[in-house]
Amino acid sequence: GLKYAQTDEGLLKSLQEAEHQLSVEQRRNDLKLKELMMSGEAAFKSKDYVVARTHFEDALNLHPGHVEVLESLASLDSMSAQESDQLQEAGSKAYRDGLHSEALGYLEQAQARCGSSTEVQAQIDKIKASQGRLVAKCQADAMDCIAESDFGGAVESLTKALSYDPHNCSALADLQATQDTHRDVSAQLKRSAKEAFLEKD
Repeated sequence: GLKYAQTDEGLLKSLQEAEHQLSVEQRRNDLKLKELMMSGEAAFKSKDYVVARTHFEDALNLHPGHVEVLESLASLDSMSAQESDQLQEAGSKAYRDGLHSEALGYLEQAQARCGSSTEVQAQIDKIKASQGRLVAKCQADAMDCIAESDFGGAVESLTKALSYDPHNCSALADLQATQDTHRDVSAQLKRSAKEAFLEKD
C-alpha cells in the first residue's frame, strides 16, 4: 500500500505542476491576446488597416474562433472596404478632372491603407499609361516648337507635361534644357542686335 501511495503522491505532484504550467501559459496567451488586440485597435483607429489586420490575424491564430477578434476583423473589413471605395472614387474624380498625379495619390493611398487590390492596381496602371501618353505628346509638341524657335510654346508644352506627371525626370530635364537654350539664344540675339547697332553708328 505504501508504494502505491508514493506513486499516487508523485502523480498528483506531476499533475499539479502540469496544471500550473498550463495556467502560466494561459495567462501568457491572454496577455499576448490583449496586447495584439490593443495594437490592432490602435492601428485601426489611425486607419492603418493593413497593420491592424496583421495584429487581429495574429490574435486569431493565438485564439481561433475568439468572438472579439472575429468582430474586430469584421469591423475592419467593413471600414477598409468603405475607405477604399472613398479613395477610389476620389481618384476617379481627380482622373476625370485631368489631375493624374492626384488620382494616383488617392489610389496608392487606398493600396497602402486598405491592402493590395488587383482592381485598384489596374486603375493605377491605366492612369500611369495615360500619363505617359500625355507627357510624350507634350514633349513631341515642345520639340516641334523648338524646331520653329518658339521657345515660349515649348516651355508651355513642357509645363503642361509636368502638370500631368510632376515627377517625370525626362520632361523636367527637357524643360530645363529648353529654358537654358532660350536664355542662350536670347542673349545671343541681344549681342547681335547690340553689335549691329554699334556698327551702324
